[in-house]
Order: sequence, then structure tokens, then C-alpha cells
Amino acid sequence: MNKSVFLFLLLLSHLISSEKVLALGVSPWIEKQQLIEAGKPFVNHLEKKLNMKIDFHIGKDYGDTINKIKFKKFDIAIIGTSAYIEIKKIIPTIKYIATVQNRGKNGGLKSNYRSFIVVKKDSGYRTLDDLKGKKFAFTDFKSNGGYIYPSYYLKKKGITPKKYFSKVYMLKKHTKVAEAIGKGAIDGGAIYDKAYYIVNERLKGSLKVLEQVAVIPNELVVLAPHIEKKLQKKIEKAILSYRYESINNNEYVIANRFIKLKKSAYNNVIKIKRTLSQKDEI
Repeated sequence: MNKSVFLFLLLLSHLISSEKVLALGVSPWIEKQQLIEAGKPFVNHLEKKLNMKIDFHIGKDYGDTINKIKFKKFDIAIIGTSAYIEIKKIIPTIKYIATVQNRGKNGGLKSNYRSFIVVKKDSGYRTLDDLKGKKFAFTDFKSNGGYIYPSYYLKKKGITPKKYFSKVYMLKKHTKVAEAIGKGAIDGGAIYDKAYYIVNERLKGSLKVLEQVAVIPNELVVLAPHIEKKLQKKIEKAILSYRYESINNNEYVIANRFIKLKKSAYNNVIKIKRTLSQKDEI
């Protein structure tokens, strides 16, 4: 190898090794491989717009995602509104960029989703009264649709899960709850709407919604404060320019669009989190 080729390769390796990389983190609301596929269009878009490498990471659970933001492991994160309220207390300078928009079943864009209490269709269960003494599952203590809103909903009806149900499980992922109901491993559970529709179709319609719990603001994108201001503006512009059209309604996607919402959109989440004390956790 002659000297000029060697110097070129040395320079190239230096440029590659010094390339700025941004870490994008998300919480594990569905299975890992499903999340990786869901994130690809968004990651590709950011890499193209920013001319930077984006490393896509999935937190071990909702709390792990918050910790990785706190300890500067994630530069950008897509988190639930409850997690945002929590991390905002720890890092007041964390920057809200935008809220996820997804296409609903009718094709329109929406910046919210629904939380359901779901049972097996042939179970014979018609009301929450029928689930008394049965096995029930939530997802994660920090999940809006899989725990926080359903717990608040049950509390308003005078139901304390650990006393009302014979056994309560925390299964981490919405898809796992839906699949456990389908298999008959549990009698009911709390999940968000998209997981219900997709898993229910896969199970040939063997699930049904027992109760519609709430309409909840979608996940949102935040930027860690250690990112320089100039880059923050570039990232924000890139995120707000994102456009993706799903192949079908049963495709998991990180987002179809992003939109900025007023702070007041999250007032109800704050109220519910204040109402639910640590004692309410099972």
C-alpha cells in the first residue's frame, strides 16, 4: 500500500469514527422487532434530513427510558405523556418538540388514542362486575393506556385492583396482555386501541372491548437539554416535516405526522397522576 492511499484511509476512518451520532430512544410498548420495524421510516427520515446517523434504542421498560434520558444516554426520545410529566420534574429544561399523529381507522389524522378494558369474546363477561375475582393484567406502572388511566377509571368506580381481582399481573407490553387474554391465561386486561385491533385481527376476532376507559393524548417527542441549540432547531424542523403513510391500518408505526399541541392538552394527565398515589400501585 503506497503512502497516499494509507493517508486517505486513515483520514476516512477518522471521519467515520468522529461522525456525530444521535441516540433516539422509545419505551417498549409493543414487541422489540415490531418496534424496530415501526421506527425505521422515522429513523431514515431523520438521517436524511440531518445528515447524521441515528441509533434507535428501546428501553427495557418505561422507567428505563426515563433514566436513559436523565443520564444522557438518549438525545431524542418518544415517550408517553405521563413519562414526560415525570421527566420534566427531574429535568425542567428538557424540550418538548411535538406530539405523535397517527391515522385512525377512518383514515383521518389524530393526536390521541383510546384505552380499553378487554376480555375474550366468548367469555360471557358483560360488565366489570363479571371480572370480580378473576385474573387481570395491566402493562406498566408508567403506561397511560395500560395502567394509569385504567387505574383511575377503576378507582372512580370504587374498585381497588389488588382487592377486586384474584390476581393482577404487570405484563409490560400491550400486545402481551392482549395475547394472554386470547389464550385464556388471564380473564381481562387494559391495553391501548391499536394493539387491540391488530392482535384481535390476528386472533380472528376472539377479543372484545368490555369498557372504553379514556381518550388519551399521543406520545410526544422530547430533546435532551445537552444538545446544542443550533442542532435542536434542525432536529425540530426535521421532525415537524415528517410524513409517512402506512401500508394498512394494521401496521405499527412510530407516527404518520407530528404536531405541536398546547400545554393544556396534558392537564388531564397531570390531574390523574396527582389523584393516583403510590398506594394505588398494586
